[in-house]
Amino acid sequence: MANVIITLPKELWEKIVLKEKQYELRKNYPKINVLSSRVYVVIKGSTYVAGYFNVGAIWETDDFNQLWQHYGKQLGITFDWFCNYVYTVKHKAYLWQIDNVYRYRGNIDLEEYFGVKHNPQSFIYTDKEPFVPGYSAWFHSFSQNVWKTSGKPLQPYPLF
Repeated sequence: MANVIITLPKELWEKIVLKEKQYELRKNYPKINVLSSRVYVVIKGSTYVAGYFNVGAIWETDDFNQLWQHYGKQLGITFDWFCNYVYTVKHKAYLWQIDNVYRYRGNIDLEEYFGVKHNPQSFIYTDKEPFVPGYSAWFHSFSQNVWKTSGKPLQPYPLF
C-alpha cells in the first residue's frame, strides 16, 4: 500500500490534533487512492514526522467562494490566508477530509524511518511505514499501546 508524506506548519498540525481543522486545502491530490492510505505529516522546518491521518474523501472545486462559505471555519486558516492561497491556485483546489488522526509521542525521523532526506514541497509517495527497532512488525496495526525507539516510548493514539 502506498502512503503519502506532506509538510504542514506546526500551527496547522496542532489545529488538526485539536479538531479545529477538519479539512486540508491542497493545490493537487495524489494519483493513488489515498482513501486506503495514510498521510504522514512532517512539521515544516523539521525532519520529523509528527503523526498521520487518513483521508475520508477528496473534493475538487473551482468555486472558491462556495468553498469558503461551506468549509472556511473547518479549514483552520484565516480568510486572508485563504485568499492568498487561492490567488496562487490556477483553476482548481482540492479539499481533503481529515479522518482518524494519530499523533506520535516521540520523534519519527523522516530519513531514518522513511528513507526520505528532505521535506516534500507538496507531497511524496512512500511504500514504507516507520519500523521501530525492537518491535517485530511494521506499523500496520495500532492495537498495541507502546513501541520503543532509542529507549523512548513511541505511542500513537487516535484523536477522533
